[in-house]
Amino acid sequence: MTYFDEYENLVFTNSVDKSDPEWRNFIASIKRRKRHFAELLVLEKSGEKMKNFLLLWKKVSLDDINEYLEMSTKNDAGEVTAVLLEYKRENYSDEKIEKHENEKAEKALGTKELSLADWRKTYRVRIENDEAVISKYKGCDSYVEIPAFIGKNKVIKIGEQAFNCNQEIESVTVPEGVNEIEFYAFSKCKNLKNVTIPETVTKMGFGIFFGCTNLEKITLPEYLEEISQCTFDKCPNLKEVHIRGKNTKIHWHNFKGSKDFTIYAPEGSIAEDFALKHKISFIAE
Repeated sequence: MTYFDEYENLVFTNSVDKSDPEWRNFIASIKRRKRHFAELLVLEKSGEKMKNFLLLWKKVSLDDINEYLEMSTKNDAGEVTAVLLEYKRENYSDEKIEKHENEKAEKALGTKELSLADWRKTYRVRIENDEAVISKYKGCDSYVEIPAFIGKNKVIKIGEQAFNCNQEIESVTVPEGVNEIEFYAFSKCKNLKNVTIPETVTKMGFGIFFGCTNLEKITLPEYLEEISQCTFDKCPNLKEVHIRGKNTKIHWHNFKGSKDFTIYAPEGSIAEDFALKHKISFIAE
């Protein structure tokens, strides 16, 4: 039995006197190492244990939840990610999240020097290690060019669900310098037809274009590591997927509800093998 299993058995049963000093010391030791335990649960990919783990704290901070989400998405721990997102939705309103992120951004950028008013109207931004993450698009433009910089901070990531369910955008350009697009970033954008993704992007989370019913064509960068699960599920108008990387992996659970499209990729690539295996039209380029 692991240390965490022992903790779980004690916390969620009535088999212990919770006023006992030994018990209190035991729980205190876990609280001091909560990030370590969270990381173990992410590696274990156990959504149920993560749910129980969160119950130990009355209120897990947004910073901690965001940190755990980053860990879970990088480790492809889908069940854990779902639990964390549900906890975030239940405990933090959009207004609280926006206020929290704006306060952190103001502290990092300096409001007097840079004036946040302009970009605040359009974007909600998170600052991580002097770099900017677009965490929410609040505008109503049809054609969106995401900025390469917010103040003096380089935009390096499009956050989870940043454009999710936006019914206005038809075209979006992701700037050079962005290296990651997180899960469900553009999902269910039903009028989205064109997306420009720079060569700097190497990581894309699952379900990024899930339910983009008008998406017709996409070109993916050469050094993209993997097309994660559900990326192009329920994209019935998809016609062309250009995969520039010879070694870009493709998750088996992809393209559900998308049909009559063609994969364009280098000859001898992983994408060619995938197309042949799943009887998808393929053209070498």
